Amino acid sequence: MLTLLWLFQGLKIEVHDLKDSEEEAPLEEKGEKEKLGQPFRTVLFRTLFEEEMLVMVLTLFGIGCLMSELLYYSFPYLKDLKATTMDLNLYLIILAVGNFIGFLIIPKLVRLVKGPFPTIFILLIVLVLRFSLVAAFSNPKIISVVQILSIFDFPITETVSLEFVLKKSPKLVLTSMYGIINAVQYSLPECVGNTLGGYIYEKFGAKVLFYGCSVVAATLSLALVLWIVKRQIQETKRVREKNGQELTLVEKEYAL
Repeated sequence: MLTLLWLFQGLKIEVHDLKDSEEEAPLEEKGEKEKLGQPFRTVLFRTLFEEEMLVMVLTLFGIGCLMSELLYYSFPYLKDLKATTMDLNLYLIILAVGNFIGFLIIPKLVRLVKGPFPTIFILLIVLVLRFSLVAAFSNPKIISVVQILSIFDFPITETVSLEFVLKKSPKLVLTSMYGIINAVQYSLPECVGNTLGGYIYEKFGAKVLFYGCSVVAATLSLALVLWIVKRQIQETKRVREKNGQELTLVEKEYAL
């Protein structure tokens, strides 16, 4: 609801006065200063529909839908497999430990792979593996052990989304953009993923649901790789044109 208010009423949470910020930061970039003087909704929509931001939002939405299937249908699946209370507790403990470890190491991983999108790609590959293993095994204890891969789920989405929004969003819409990102990767996917997942679970069973999620994660990872390659080619083309260098055949195709 707060996000809708920000979008249509132009409301915003001001952590500090923007004029004071300009006085305290005289070396602030010119583009940022210009955005401070623009209408709130103009800056918000312009930021939201930038190519990188749009790709990040859509990818996080897809990941959120996938994660909601694990969140809501792992326990029914384990109960179908006659899991004991100890098995369910083991599942939760390993899941929590994985998340705890992940929040400690994922910031270093983001720096190591040099960017949010390669990190998201790693998460998608891990999801392919995780869904496949959960669907392949019928032993509750093995399925519980597989949850150690939770090192790469919420820690990556939380870390990457926060760093990306801080880097790409003007101060004027920073709080709103973070709210939108959270709504897109948590609230909305829970509605969509839970509804669709529930239908598949009831109609075809858990194994079909989890194998299907594995295919979706693989498709998302392929689409993300193609976009990253395209972006790198375009960036190289810009640099070559700026330096007056001859373009390669691939770069000439993108120039058409």
